Amino acid sequence: MGWMENYRSHAIWDAVDRTKGRLGELQDAGELVGDPDHTEMLEALLARLDGMRDNPDITISQTSLSQVTQYVEFIHGSLPNTTSAFTGNYSGYSFDSNAQIVGAWPQPWPAKIKNLTSQIATVQSGLTAARENLATLDEKFATTDTAIVDYEAQQRAAAEQLVARVQDQVIEVARGVEALSTTAETQKGRIDEAIAGFQTKFTAGEDARKEAWAKQLNSQQDEAEAHTQRMEEHEAKSVKVLQAVGANSTATDFGTYANEQNKAATTWRSIAAAVFGVAGVWFIASSFPWYGEGATGWEAALARLGVTAAVAGVGAYAARESSQHRREERRAKQVQLALTALEPFIANLPDTEQKDIRAAAAQAIFVLRPEEPSNEVAGGDYIELIKSLVDKVPTRSP
Repeated sequence: MGWMENYRSHAIWDAVDRTKGRLGELQDAGELVGDPDHTEMLEALLARLDGMRDNPDITISQTSLSQVTQYVEFIHGSLPNTTSAFTGNYSGYSFDSNAQIVGAWPQPWPAKIKNLTSQIATVQSGLTAARENLATLDEKFATTDTAIVDYEAQQRAAAEQLVARVQDQVIEVARGVEALSTTAETQKGRIDEAIAGFQTKFTAGEDARKEAWAKQLNSQQDEAEAHTQRMEEHEAKSVKVLQAVGANSTATDFGTYANEQNKAATTWRSIAAAVFGVAGVWFIASSFPWYGEGATGWEAALARLGVTAAVAGVGAYAARESSQHRREERRAKQVQLALTALEPFIANLPDTEQKDIRAAAAQAIFVLRPEEPSNEVAGGDYIELIKSLVDKVPTRSP
């Protein structure tokens, strides 16, 4: 069975499923006990492991998978008390040590963008809700316009009917004007007053309807502007999440490179120690009287010193290689530290200063430089980088 089959069939994935399911059931039932921060940390660790299920990586050893499996089983056994997974100690492993192990694993791109997908889905949901609100407003506006037109038509029809009745009455009054002149004049005055009063009420109602319509339109415009502002805030948050994910990913890559350099330095150191040991044993053994029998003194000394020098030369080469790998490890660790601390360090600074600091950091870290001499203080360039970043922070009065 190859490494990929071993990876996919490992017991860690079953343990993660059971632990996540148990944690979700207890959380839905409100039966979890312990610090809520501990619950969030455990959920984050399990989510990280679940995201790596379908993304095998040959650099993740079976030993580290088995070690993390033991801790996941310990978490499952500690529920519903999530704090026990932090205060307890299963086979000598704590949450911090296991989180460091999982954090050192190469994280695949699908798992890296998982949180970004969630943020994008939230923004899209907000946009959909805004579109629905705008459609509802359009329907309300159309309904209101129709109601106003209908009301105006009814009022006009009523006015026309009233005018027609008044005209009929005027005709009847005109026919009897000779006998009822005084009554006709009085009736005419009452009709004029009725028409004037109706016109006054109609005008006042029309003004009130226009004012209400203007207020409603302004209210809907304010609401639309508020939705737009919230969408811009979501966009800004998404950009910050992208920046943080990119910085953390690069820092993780430098951490992986530092670990590789550490292993290479240790290997070369072991080779150098072994070769120097052989040279020492040879030099001591060749000093005994039985060595060099049948040869003159200078011939025996030449053979002893020549072999010792040759073997010691191989050991010196191995020691030099170990020193070079150790120097690369220190450089990578310093870069990892600078990248990890960069975003939290500049989070509360103005945007212009954040851009300047990021540019300075990128120039100091990623611009190619000549080989450093062996006697240089470890991490000198990055110490200067950190000092320069601190100098860019504005002084604030107490």
